[in-house]
Amino acid sequence: MRWVTKVYFPLLILSSAIAALAQPSNDNFANRAAIVWPGIDVTISGTLSNATFETGEPFLDGISSGQTAWWTWIAPSNGIVTLSVSGNEFSPLLSVYTGNDLPGLSLVVSNTYLACYEHVQCGCYWRVRNQITFHAARGQAYQIAADSPIVVDASYQMINRFVTNADGSIYWVNWWPVATTNIFPGGSLQLGLQFTPAPTNDDFENRVKISGARTHIAASNAGATRQTGEPNHLGNSGGSSVWYSWT
Repeated sequence: MRWVTKVYFPLLILSSAIAALAQPSNDNFANRAAIVWPGIDVTISGTLSNATFETGEPFLDGISSGQTAWWTWIAPSNGIVTLSVSGNEFSPLLSVYTGNDLPGLSLVVSNTYLACYEHVQCGCYWRVRNQITFHAARGQAYQIAADSPIVVDASYQMINRFVTNADGSIYWVNWWPVATTNIFPGGSLQLGLQFTPAPTNDDFENRVKISGARTHIAASNAGATRQTGEPNHLGNSGGSSVWYSWT
């Protein structure tokens, strides 16, 4: 008698695993998410999980990893914007641009800064802060990119090697700086936008008229901006002026 054994391999569709591999909906610049400013601080939840780099996307050498997601925000008036960002087990790279097409975006500001090790042989490397502040112009669209940054660490390690001087002489060293590159996988993040509108007399053409021989005015330049064509006041380029007119 001959026995025939049939083995069945069930097909399992792991929908949750497939969903986990999907890119963020705002992964591409064309699909950037709109931020609506309702007059109060805004906090947006997002993710860089499985985010990708798009052809024509701006790239900050030495710190961009290419795991980007995009948002867009239009300034309702002149003012000052503070963007804050925090990530789950990583510190996001945050950059703001103007322009509406790839390529061709112009960098406005980024949360990067250059940090140098105490031992100069270890070099200097880019790091990121958790917030940035910039002046916004009425009606201008600002494109906001979040990325998972490349982090380079350096340390002195015991490495026996020969080093050649400029004159051709050779000497032996025991310690040598070694750089380690870390690229953290993008995860969930929180993006905050705080906007301080400029005063009504921020621009020259909207200057407030003052009258009288003796007067006092309560004023503030919180959120004020520098206008195109504005002179340097007493040689100070400034950037937060308000305007008055008196005859």
